[in-house]
Amino acid sequence: MGVPINNVPRRAVYNPSGTGPYNFSFEILAATDIAVYRGSTLLTLTADYSVTINPNGTGYVTLVTAPAEQVAIIGNRTIQRTTDFVTGGDFFANSLNDELDQQTIFAQQNSEAVTRSLKAPEYDPASINMTLPAVGSRINKYLSFDASGNPTTNAGAPNTLYYGSAATDPATRPDGTARVIGDLYYSSSVGVVRVFTAGGWVNLGGGTFNVFNTSATTGQTIITTDYTVGAVQVFINGVLLYNTEYTATNGTSITLGTAMSSGDEITVISFNQIAYAVPVTVSTSTPSGSATAGALWIRIF
Repeated sequence: MGVPINNVPRRAVYNPSGTGPYNFSFEILAATDIAVYRGSTLLTLTADYSVTINPNGTGYVTLVTAPAEQVAIIGNRTIQRTTDFVTGGDFFANSLNDELDQQTIFAQQNSEAVTRSLKAPEYDPASINMTLPAVGSRINKYLSFDASGNPTTNAGAPNTLYYGSAATDPATRPDGTARVIGDLYYSSSVGVVRVFTAGGWVNLGGGTFNVFNTSATTGQTIITTDYTVGAVQVFINGVLLYNTEYTATNGTSITLGTAMSSGDEITVISFNQIAYAVPVTVSTSTPSGSATAGALWIRIF
């Protein structure tokens, strides 16, 4: 017997609250029509949870073990058609209702999945092409957008990351991957920025510096902060920008080449003196204007 299918999202997410019940307000036709996640782990029906279906098709999930992570319930009816109305054969209302119900369920499942996907706004120009580059063109490259706003690849995106603040030297990058020479973080226990080198973490330099942090607004392209011209680094969401991606020439504002989104993390590090512990270049030549010949000169840069 069919049930009315209401216009509600086929997804419910809860903070952990014992074994349940965890309700869902979308209608299902069978207990197998949903997928249940504990955190990122897909649970198994019967072994990990049971499903109770109300007369109107909604219901709730009861877990076998109380979770420590959030619980997500998502519509997951297998997309297939098992009915076949034969010319001159029986044509029952309940069979038609079941078929129409599941077609509506399929459409709602697809709609719910689309809302969790990257997509261009409805008001974008019709000329926008959001198709990803072919797999051979995007392997081991960064996703970026060209001057028209279309997705493209970038093999030269910066590798250096700014981790943010930490009390001790990080053993990995924030995402758990290996550290890369040139990575930075702010040591809250020492009060300096440290850089990762071949020999481990070292203080960024002997000079003084200022760190500016803020969050962006939608469409923001101007960062207003004091800095030393020619001695500034700009990070967006922890990624160090190339100096070709922004203009910093007046000491009070930085103009980005690409507008930011709401909530993007902005970090500007301004050095009053550029003085790094490593690397150094060594020369035995006499600098111009020096009266000391043959001395050892070390230029720190």
